[in-house]
Amino acid sequence: MNLEGLQIVARPRNHWEALDLGLLIARRWYRLLLTSWLCFAVPVFAACWMLLPASPGLAIFIVWWLKPVYERLPLKILSSAIFGSVPTVKGALRETRKCVSPGILSALTFRRLSPNRSFAAPVLVLEGLQGEVRRKRLLILQPKAGSAAFWLTLLGLHIEAFLVFGLIVGVYLFIPAELEIDWWSTMVSGSSGEQDWLISVLMFMAMAAVAPVYVSAGFALYLNRRIELEAWDIELGFKRLAQRALTSLMVVPMFGVLCLISSFDTHAIVVADPETDLTSAYEEILRDHPEFDSNTLSVARQESRTTIEAVLEGADFHNETTSRFPKFLEDFFESAENQPDQQVEGLLDFIRFVASVAEVLLWASVAIVVLWIAHRVRLLEKIGLLGRPRQKPKDRPTEIMGLSVEKSSLPEDVMGSARGEWQSGACRNAISLIYRASLSALIHEFHCEFSEGDTEGDCQRKVPRSLDEVAVLFSTLTRIWLLAAYAHQMPTEEEFTRLCDEWPRVFNTGRVGIPNRAETS
Repeated sequence: MNLEGLQIVARPRNHWEALDLGLLIARRWYRLLLTSWLCFAVPVFAACWMLLPASPGLAIFIVWWLKPVYERLPLKILSSAIFGSVPTVKGALRETRKCVSPGILSALTFRRLSPNRSFAAPVLVLEGLQGEVRRKRLLILQPKAGSAAFWLTLLGLHIEAFLVFGLIVGVYLFIPAELEIDWWSTMVSGSSGEQDWLISVLMFMAMAAVAPVYVSAGFALYLNRRIELEAWDIELGFKRLAQRALTSLMVVPMFGVLCLISSFDTHAIVVADPETDLTSAYEEILRDHPEFDSNTLSVARQESRTTIEAVLEGADFHNETTSRFPKFLEDFFESAENQPDQQVEGLLDFIRFVASVAEVLLWASVAIVVLWIAHRVRLLEKIGLLGRPRQKPKDRPTEIMGLSVEKSSLPEDVMGSARGEWQSGACRNAISLIYRASLSALIHEFHCEFSEGDTEGDCQRKVPRSLDEVAVLFSTLTRIWLLAAYAHQMPTEEEFTRLCDEWPRVFNTGRVGIPNRAETS
């Protein structure tokens, strides 16, 4: 792979730029790509024509199904042309077996309808990867280009359909009006073998016109992913720097050559191109041809003007016609008025079918819109833009940092029990009891959302600042508990007594709608 001969600018592009690059590549080598595609497609189409003369629809379906076979030789040609070595069709045909045989069975069976065919073909044809290795390679390449390859296939399918209808209308427009062929009625009322084969030929022409662009665009997507992953632009940049450094070593000899050349005299050759004097030329013509005098020219000019005005005043330039439909539709409706209703039944059936499909699509669109709106409303409610967001009730923890915070694990008189523990010398147990009671009250009465994995600092931060006295007292209690539990520094008798006096008043009052324990009892 000769990166120096690369015919495109090696830089990362987005998908749509890569597709546009594929169109430019197809335009540059369109004739070569089309010829190589036809080398396979024309023999297949001719064989189907001869073997299935009574089934043109089946014949064109076979030709369409074998499109992956025709696309491999143009892809092989592109892989060489893009690096500066443009092969001929004859030379490329010698490698037909190498580029057609790899994975052809899977390409024509379960992978035939893959929308990423144009992007995956280079991995199979050019890299020669199959099986699990091919799958892993595509997993690396496709995440950023698979959607563009899908839209490329969908767009190519629609362009082929538009070209077929355009060619049919074009054939009709080239029929002389003198032949009086009711083409539209013939198309609607029924079909014949010649007519089906004509449509098949037009479909084949549409496929041939789109195929080079489809192959080139898919190959451009593949190249763009290679440039992104393998950093071709960086590699070429380093090579240019190396070449520039090599060139700078030749500056001194080149300077001497330039000095030598500058010593020679140079002469400028001035070529005169004077303007022609039109007035003099006109006078010379009048001298040589006296019959072309000004009077004669004025009379001839007046006669020509009179003739032109007479022609413009004729009936041919004042014939106005108003049409409400395209001419072929107007001819059809005029002919239908004088013909039996049976000849337009095909058109009516077609219109009914289109109306049924449109109705189904319309109701499907309505259902999709309704579901989308419901989803958006649910999402807005979830994030709180439409009222208060829904929150799932969380399970209240039973233990925090190994301390039981259930109400059943606490004595009825917390302060009495804490004072008894303090007087008996179990100061740490007394502070632990008050701390557990505080956590339990914050969870069950003040609805603080603690979890089992929270630390003392987490619990302190989760207490709302709106609970003024509760937050201040819990902060003081947390500091006392940390010193007692981890530093073995117990509070003084005065601090413990003040804590025991303030705790019932703060945690046992009617805050945020919680009644006093004494009132509830």
